[in-house]
Amino acid sequence: MKEYQEDNQRQLSIAQSNSEAPGFGSASLKPPPIQRSYGESAHAQEHATTSNQEPVSDVIPHVNNQFYAHGGFMGAGPELMADPKWNRILQVLMPDVHSDVTEAINGEEGSEVVILMFENNPVTAAYGMARSQQIDDDPTNGKTDAVENLKAFEWDAFLPPSHVEAFKNETDPGKKSQHAEKIVDGLLIAHGNTSQTLKENVVGLRQYENVRKTDKSAQGGLEPGAWMDIFGRAMMLGSSADWENLANNMEDEERNHSDTDKTIDQTFKDQMTFKDVVDLYKELYGKEFFSVILDVKSRDASAAVLTAVIQELNKRGVHVYGVGSFISDEIAGLDEVEQIIDGEMADNAKEVMFYHGAGNLQDACLSGQVGVGDTVMFNAGSLIDYVPYYTGEAKKASYAIDAEVISQLDQFKRHYGFELGVYVQENHIDDRAATLITEVTNANPELFSLGFAWGGVSGETAADIEPSLGAAKTGLAGQYYTSRSWNKSKGIETLSPADAKEEIKEASRNEEDYMESVEQAYDAIRKCTDHKALQSDAEVHRILSRMMRGKLLVKAHLLLEFGKEGDFPSYVQLIWSSIYRVGTDEHMLFSTLERLTPSELEVLKSIPGLKDALDSEVSFGDQDRLDELWGE
Repeated sequence: MKEYQEDNQRQLSIAQSNSEAPGFGSASLKPPPIQRSYGESAHAQEHATTSNQEPVSDVIPHVNNQFYAHGGFMGAGPELMADPKWNRILQVLMPDVHSDVTEAINGEEGSEVVILMFENNPVTAAYGMARSQQIDDDPTNGKTDAVENLKAFEWDAFLPPSHVEAFKNETDPGKKSQHAEKIVDGLLIAHGNTSQTLKENVVGLRQYENVRKTDKSAQGGLEPGAWMDIFGRAMMLGSSADWENLANNMEDEERNHSDTDKTIDQTFKDQMTFKDVVDLYKELYGKEFFSVILDVKSRDASAAVLTAVIQELNKRGVHVYGVGSFISDEIAGLDEVEQIIDGEMADNAKEVMFYHGAGNLQDACLSGQVGVGDTVMFNAGSLIDYVPYYTGEAKKASYAIDAEVISQLDQFKRHYGFELGVYVQENHIDDRAATLITEVTNANPELFSLGFAWGGVSGETAADIEPSLGAAKTGLAGQYYTSRSWNKSKGIETLSPADAKEEIKEASRNEEDYMESVEQAYDAIRKCTDHKALQSDAEVHRILSRMMRGKLLVKAHLLLEFGKEGDFPSYVQLIWSSIYRVGTDEHMLFSTLERLTPSELEVLKSIPGLKDALDSEVSFGDQDRLDELWGE
């Protein structure tokens, strides 16, 4: 591998002195005009084409703030296949994927199928960056800053359960660090197929080993070392003036082979180091760091495990821009983890809460789950209304985003104080929906402060995705069944301390449904404009103490202290989550207690009944450990 890197550096130097060099060789290491058909070069073509010259991409507005590349630029897969140079690069670097995708295209599968085959693909990630830079440099596009605005690549992540469990059970710091290394070594950058996702999330069956057996083109994936190696090689080939010879040499390199472990099959035995890949990325694109957003797919992850994953990736030169999940407990406190990369301080990771739709976010806000400063994202396809019984162009023409919904969403953002971004499923979105979402996010940069995490090349979307009678193509895909649209009748409700107290009194008189009365009291505290005034009211305490016992009463005290769940400090959220559900999560409990500062411990001690609740939840053998950490 070293000789290729040295040769590539020579080629970059040649390119800098010869702007006529082929490939991506130019004075500023920029991509060449892309060749957009399987046949002869077609620089003059407006859109990418397949071998029969049908359009591969449609023009949409440029995304002003792309934020991160959803699926690692998976939406650009059809364009990559239509580009002879990058088609060849894929064939050399990932022959198994190239064969599968070529077979799908020859079988007349459309972009809805092909795009999914490129999810988390490192060659597509390299292509997306090169294409974005080309668009930025094209004066006919006006000023675009796709490369500058792109903060990170998305890495879907399955963690090896055996090493996760070993990490959780280990108390020795040195051995925990070793387990963290093994977790990152074996981490799968993969989404998993629908069946695996359901089994992991609904049934609770760990799917890591099954994902390893899944073809990369079927939503399996790669370990970080192999992903970075292929990404680095793709950048190297894309930026070399002599890319064809380099490609031929790489094609002859020794590979790993396995009929059962598709993760390692066809990967290179001699891999580029993380440092070499990161350095090349920074040189080509002027980035300070190579950054990723981890979308956690494993349900056995915890905040402590993910903290160790972040720190281990930092050691390898990778900045974790954010960690996303649909489960808040997994990511609580990660925004407090300092990241130091090659001696330089980098921004802390964002805790990104994903929601299926705008209505799901709305309900989370109204139930107190969203707090000031939270980073939230939802599928923007849920914003689009349409006439369901239309088809084709008529259905697309009926697409609309309600201005009143956008106005209410803005009110929610201002009231709850969250930072908002949106995403879509690129394999299920037509040009009209992509245009509407791009336009509304571009037009409202303060509302959509994190922009649109478009997983394709800015300004382009697949041309052959069209709505049918049964399905609009607004970017929801399977999330159609789990997303909720915004409900304009659900507004922000607030209560004065006096009104909140009356609501609590009313709840205490509800003798028909005990848990309904408890939730009514909780809701009154959440809506109160001054929860500290309620907390100082002795009568409120007497009413709550008559209504509730044990953990139910502890939660009321937590709400009185902090206002709503979304405003619980991360350590409080983790402590509470460890005991509130059925079955105590002692790993979460003790790993959080061990990291407490003295002031944080004092806050916990001030919550009436919390220590008693913890005492009742931990096993007998861990009681002394709890008392010691509590300072007793």
